[in-house]
Amino acid sequence: IDPMKALENRVLDSQREMADLDNLEEIKAMNKRHVQMLSAAGEGFDADAKAVMAARQAREKAQQDDNLNEHGITEEEEQLIKNIK
Repeated sequence: IDPMKALENRVLDSQREMADLDNLEEIKAMNKRHVQMLSAAGEGFDADAKAVMAARQAREKAQQDDNLNEHGITEEEEQLIKNIK
């Protein structure tokens, strides 16, 4: 394998891994907020709170997807890869 291609693959793998870790941390934070909301609300978790959480999650997902290209990287990262080549 071409050394530059191997480097590009490592960079892409690292970027995916960092994105996965960021997503995991975000999920953990959302779960923590969810548990706090559940405990504050007691046994009943009203429909409005569920709707707010669903809207927030959809907005965050859409924003995250908008920043990535078809390869799952940002334009800045793609330029960096092109500059390495």
